[in-house]
Amino acid sequence: MRYWSRLVLILASTWMITAHAGDYFLEGSQKQELLLYGHMTGHDGALYDIWIVPGYVPPARNVRKGWQQAGGELKAYGQATHYRSLAKASRAWTRTAGNDLLLDFALKGTGTAWADAMGAASERVDQRVFGWWFAYPWALIEATTETVVRTGVGIPSSIGVAVGAYSVVPAWYFVSPAVKSVGYAAIPGTALPVVAASWNTVIAPPLALTGQQPAPERADGFWMKRLKDPTEDDLRGRVVAWQSRWKDDPVLTAQRDALAASAKLHAEKVAALRVLIEAEETARQQEAKNFEAERRRLVAEKTLTEAAALREELSAQGYTSARLRAQRPMLLDLLLDQGMTHKEANQMLNVLMEKDGSVPGRHRSDDEKTDPLLQIRDRL
Repeated sequence: MRYWSRLVLILASTWMITAHAGDYFLEGSQKQELLLYGHMTGHDGALYDIWIVPGYVPPARNVRKGWQQAGGELKAYGQATHYRSLAKASRAWTRTAGNDLLLDFALKGTGTAWADAMGAASERVDQRVFGWWFAYPWALIEATTETVVRTGVGIPSSIGVAVGAYSVVPAWYFVSPAVKSVGYAAIPGTALPVVAASWNTVIAPPLALTGQQPAPERADGFWMKRLKDPTEDDLRGRVVAWQSRWKDDPVLTAQRDALAASAKLHAEKVAALRVLIEAEETARQQEAKNFEAERRRLVAEKTLTEAAALREELSAQGYTSARLRAQRPMLLDLLLDQGMTHKEANQMLNVLMEKDGSVPGRHRSDDEKTDPLLQIRDRL
């Protein structure tokens, strides 16, 4: 009651001041607008909004809006969609726990790690690469380390997510409407309006008492913004009336109609030409595609036919299968640069290396060194 009594006294004292307004001080109606709404109507009939004056009415409207939003959030407890969303979220967490973390990451990932490690070790032993006798111990270390990481992370995470699906998710859906409701009621419904009204009580009365008449030249567009100019309608009407004097001229109308007909005819011709151009371009692309396919087929056929002769020539020069396998990445890039596909290039290299079409092994870049943790990280 004390707050509202003080507000009434401020309003009454402001409206009762009868200092000469003239062209400088605000009139009583303007002071009332400024105090209540944060804007005022000038002598020119335009509405001027004052940035630092919130008024009393707009914050009061925000109170109603904030509490309406708070009540709307509480209605979620009585809506079936809220509980369907809860069930959907729980199922999603359960799928993540079972499929993604436990099955794919922990179990299947572990099996794949062992298969890849042992397969790579077997290939290194068959090729007798440098240090081949350490291939299987290294595969055991690599696969075991990855197994520890996958099971140590995947299984506990799977259990935690599965438990959360039926504890964390329901708990959140139970409290979230209440939390949102309290937030709307406390901040936009109470705190912000109280702060705005308090600030208005401090800033609006002195501005209403000492402020000068608003005018277009005093409105900077930010601190004081001219919202509505009543002369705009008159100005708009005068411009439209002026245009109507000549825009419907018979000569101009006839020329406009002729220009529109000519433009339509040209558009139809351009569309027909575009269809022809697209058809010719499609035919050209198809011919080029057929030629390239035939060229690649002939090149691949000839390459594979002559691969055996090249193999004999390289063997006579001392290039063993092991040496060729060591240079496989370079040879693969060379053949790809010559226009061969990955499949064709690998087929030729398999013939050169006497592998009878087997799948090439893994290769690393020249500057890559052994780092078990980095390698396992890339595989996870």
